[in-house]
Amino acid sequence: MKLKTKYGTIEATIEPNTKAVMVSVSGGMDSATLLYMLCKQIRDNKLGIPVYTGTVSYNYDRAAHYNASLVVKHMQREFPDITIHAKFWAGEDFVGKVKTPLVETMYSDIRLKNGWTQQEFKLWWGLTANPQGDSFKFVDPDGSYVTPRDADHSNEKTLYGKGFCNPFALIDKRVIVAAQLEYGLFECFRTITNSCTSIKEYECQQCWWCQERRWAIEQVVPEELKVPDDSQPLPYFQERGVKPEWRAGVRWNEQAYQERLSMTAKHPLEEDTIEWAKRYIEGQYDDVGVNRFKLGKGNISFDTATRLFTANPEGAEQVVCKEMHQCLALFSDVDIIDCARKLRLLHETYHEK
Repeated sequence: MKLKTKYGTIEATIEPNTKAVMVSVSGGMDSATLLYMLCKQIRDNKLGIPVYTGTVSYNYDRAAHYNASLVVKHMQREFPDITIHAKFWAGEDFVGKVKTPLVETMYSDIRLKNGWTQQEFKLWWGLTANPQGDSFKFVDPDGSYVTPRDADHSNEKTLYGKGFCNPFALIDKRVIVAAQLEYGLFECFRTITNSCTSIKEYECQQCWWCQERRWAIEQVVPEELKVPDDSQPLPYFQERGVKPEWRAGVRWNEQAYQERLSMTAKHPLEEDTIEWAKRYIEGQYDDVGVNRFKLGKGNISFDTATRLFTANPEGAEQVVCKEMHQCLALFSDVDIIDCARKLRLLHETYHEK
């Protein structure tokens, strides 16, 4: 799979006879783009193979799980027809260690368990080359920071080896950002991914990785998509037409949202069932403390003083209940499922419909 951009060609090709792929997902733009390209290739070519993602807490990136989980969750929404197994390792044993051997161990465990050869199942890395040319000027920040590795721009660099793939090793982050724009991913990945290696701030804007990311965006992205320093990505893009429904997938545009609805219809998710909907609504009250639910043209409310629920179905008298499930029994399955979906959307996007 190849895509030509103004800044170079990005390519990631799944070889014949592959049984599954594994991607090291760090929570950054590079690995997120690689994961999307592999999933899209599996769907477009009808390969029917599963995907594994591997993320660990390690060394200077202790918050990798947060952004990686957002990336994986979005990818599962975009590709409901592909089985994506998310693997996360966390714990005191991993913090302070180097990522590479930890992810390689995870990969070996999966490969041996399934009886796959290294040719049939490879570990993919989103590793990119350091910025090329004179347009990137690194400014040493105050205090300590993680230094970049030496770039290898040699044409002899191994991109596909025995058990591993580094398809982006000869391109810099400008090509990654350009590909995101082509695929309709930039607004989403600008929001849910993070490259910063500071353990004190979310985006320090000073470490090498923050400067590299900022440089690529400044070079490639049109002005209207550049988030001002005094703004947050999510509200900034929302003001420019990103609706909460669209944000539930990977690509943040209306066409992508309609495509995802069509794909989900062919591959029903758990939320299509009344059993899931009832559990979800009850769980929202128990876990989050939401005390009013709109169901169709009726509602259920909870009185914190009396500790009782009140059901107000359309066209019927209100009924006081001791338990939530007693109230739900008074409403139609359609209204209950619709309510649960809206609550789930609210929970995922933090947006009141």
